[in-house]
Amino acid sequence: MRWWNVAFLAVGLIGLGFFAASVGPERLFGELDRLGWTVALVAAVNGVTLLVDSAVLSVCLGAPLRLASYARILRAQVAGHAINTVTPTGNLGEVTKYTILTQTWSKQEVGAALLSANLVGLGANVVLLVLAPLAAPLMLGLTGPVARVFYVAAAVSAALGGVLAVVVVRGPGTWPFHVVRRLGVSEAKVERARTAWREVADTARARLTGRRRAAAVVLALVSRGLSVAEIAVILALVGVDAHPLVPFLFVANGQIISWVTSFVPMQAGTGEGGGYALFRSLGLDPTQGVVVELVRKCRIVVWLIIGLALLGTATLSGRKRRSAPDRAS
Repeated sequence: MRWWNVAFLAVGLIGLGFFAASVGPERLFGELDRLGWTVALVAAVNGVTLLVDSAVLSVCLGAPLRLASYARILRAQVAGHAINTVTPTGNLGEVTKYTILTQTWSKQEVGAALLSANLVGLGANVVLLVLAPLAAPLMLGLTGPVARVFYVAAAVSAALGGVLAVVVVRGPGTWPFHVVRRLGVSEAKVERARTAWREVADTARARLTGRRRAAAVVLALVSRGLSVAEIAVILALVGVDAHPLVPFLFVANGQIISWVTSFVPMQAGTGEGGGYALFRSLGLDPTQGVVVELVRKCRIVVWLIIGLALLGTATLSGRKRRSAPDRAS
């Protein structure tokens, strides 16, 4: 499946070009040059987040506690993260992780691990999306329509959490397979997909129990905390004097925007608009919300380039390994 890596690399490079063009190359890379060590510091904080996310995936995979195993998982995590940031729906990177990890682990193990890691990560997001908007009116003294928007966001997030809990406990049910069957997919293919899904789900449940499940949940919450810390660092570096709850709200707001506008790679434009609207609703200078998002975008570009470089290196090394026997013969 090495050709998938080549395809993902091409998609990532196209996405980077699209994003740079939509924001404006001079503005984007001008900010990278102007901010310099500021972006480097923010990228370093995000790097720690990626390390923790890799640890979540490692726990879900049941990988041995060895540097070589963790390095493979980290490479897959960073490369997949890069593809996720520049592709619509932000999920194609999971396939990237899958193709890289299945070079070492079985397809069933990797599928179960990715399923578990994404569910745990979604659960951590839901916790943030419920608590931050719920606390905002109380801690910031917000009233009227603004307060109601925050309460509605918390309620919708809580409902999402309830659905997630049902899916985790009972599974998604049979309706997705009935829908696919009605779309004209053959019964044989639907049955194979149902069997494969059942095997992956059973493996995920068997793997993520007891201490392993607790470790994954704690690490996912730490990852969310680091995302909040990143925004707090950006606010401090650009000189925004804001309530300690604002970084939590900024991350929660960004997550909602990424879901609602998932068809926009990197949330180019929509992220800035979301930062502007959030700061305005909180009584802060809305242009500072745009600046914070722009710094975050610069950090994204840094890790996007690193992720694509890792993916390119993996692709080239794989081709060299394949061609080595031919040269020897």
